Amino acid sequence: MSKSLSVTFRMSAELSATFNDAVSAAGGDKTAWLIDAIGQKLNRPDNNPDKRLMALVERIEAAAASLICRQAGCSWIA
Repeated sequence: MSKSLSVTFRMSAELSATFNDAVSAAGGDKTAWLIDAIGQKLNRPDNNPDKRLMALVERIEAAAASLICRQAGCSWIA
């Protein structure tokens, strides 16, 4: 396991309030939320295998729905 470091930074009061609201809505903690957001911004995969699997399932479902709809002639699919 890699060593954990403490990182400190400043943000506007408005951004801080928005951040706190997002963390509360997600039901997690600030550290986990930030690590996930930074990982997404850096295009790094999630370390949680369950989350990676769920993301893959969601992508497969979206692709299948798009294919089915395209074959059926749906007009709302881009």
